Amino acid sequence: MKKIKLIFAIFSMVVLMPSCTDDGGKSKMDFEIGATPNIIKATGTDSSINLVSVANGVKINLGVTVSIGQGDVASIDIVGFYKKTTTYEKAYLKKGVTAFPTDFKFDQFDIMNAFTTVNTSSDFTLNSSLIVSAEMTLKDGRVIKMYTDDGTPLFGADVANSSLFKVQQTYLMSCPLTDASNFNGDYKVVKDDWADYKVGDIVPVVYDPANGKLTFRILNTNNIYILNPTTSYMICVIDPATAKVTVTANEEFNYNPGYGPTTGTGSVGSCSGAINLVLAFGPYGGYNFNLVKK
Repeated sequence: MKKIKLIFAIFSMVVLMPSCTDDGGKSKMDFEIGATPNIIKATGTDSSINLVSVANGVKINLGVTVSIGQGDVASIDIVGFYKKTTTYEKAYLKKGVTAFPTDFKFDQFDIMNAFTTVNTSSDFTLNSSLIVSAEMTLKDGRVIKMYTDDGTPLFGADVANSSLFKVQQTYLMSCPLTDASNFNGDYKVVKDDWADYKVGDIVPVVYDPANGKLTFRILNTNNIYILNPTTSYMICVIDPATAKVTVTANEEFNYNPGYGPTTGTGSVGSCSGAINLVLAFGPYGGYNFNLVKK
């Protein structure tokens, strides 16, 4: 009986021992890491990366306020992780911050300078994102990281969901319709049921804020079927809440004879700049007119 009890005792120790050790370093770290940052988006800055502004070379306004969430922190390095496609690249955005709280402001050009994978505006895509976090040097010399160099979190759910501090801020890509500036330049015809253009023909589109911040014009300059191509154009007004478009014309298109006023409805792609309309020429309606940026 003693031998049986001894066997069970040894067996119990073998079973219980793994629960007192880690799993080889794969577990998320919790508060034993010693410190956490508190990173929030700075007041008055953008909550996302505006792709329209980036594409047009207009400076975006990003920023974080960095403070100490907990721990005996001597200094903080503000670190970023940029995902261009499927993997993250790490870069230091600002090193050696010792005054807390501190505001750090940056724009797309700062991002380009920091990351080797981001060189032009075309490297900002709908699939991209930016994480801003921190690496902390404690007063005892230890360095605490929130992420591995490949962008894998080193903290658990209790840290991620804390109401007392935020260890990172994520910037996603967006295309807010604050104006119609993305709808400007040469466009290619994808579809024209009215058949003024062939697929691939070029149609000029013009944005001028003097005409209205949410208005763009589709010019008839290259329309060979009308007698007034240089003076007539479509007026497209965007509803920023829905990306829907209402179409009128400044004058009747003269097909010798004309058919009446040109009207229509449609929608726009706020990020891609695509224009998809359904037009009517006088009493003749239901003609799709689809354009994409050249």
